[in-house]
Amino acid sequence: MAKKIRTNRKNNPAPELVAQLEAALCLPGGLTPQDRRLKLAAAGAMLEDIAPSGGVEGMLAVQMVATHEAALECLRRAMAEDSTPELAERNMRHAERLLALYARQTDVLGRHRARVDKRAEQAKKAADEKPRIRKMQHVFLEPGHQVGDGPVRNTKEEALAAYEAAKNGAADDGSAQPNDPDSAER
Repeated sequence: MAKKIRTNRKNNPAPELVAQLEAALCLPGGLTPQDRRLKLAAAGAMLEDIAPSGGVEGMLAVQMVATHEAALECLRRAMAEDSTPELAERNMRHAERLLALYARQTDVLGRHRARVDKRAEQAKKAADEKPRIRKMQHVFLEPGHQVGDGPVRNTKEEALAAYEAAKNGAADDGSAQPNDPDSAER
């Protein structure tokens, strides 16, 4: 069974998300431990700001932070002094695509949250509403079946006997009820 990804009370991302984010960032090996911690802390802060609630939002948040970091790295490389015009152009195209992807991810997250909020609102509204009574029309019965809230006839013969009793006027004087099993005996 898959483990559900949650955030704790302080809205800190779950350790699974942080581990996925660290793997997605592909930090260079030449970083000092302090620089590595700073980069991870900054990425973790971005993850906290997105505030994922649940597995889908958590996975999307990790993707968003990684996409954002990759886009900024492409921009940095494009603006580097030792970058050739061709390399700068290629890095700018990559950054443009990544930033467009980030915008789509942000839109998806917003739509997902709106859908979740709408479902929660509908559930709350449905819980607060009184039950509705619906009027039914065009009811077709199979032979031997009956509609109503009275006792159900066990056999076709009992149902027909009650129908005949009601049809012959036994119900006109108020003494017999069509759904009353004893009405055929009176």
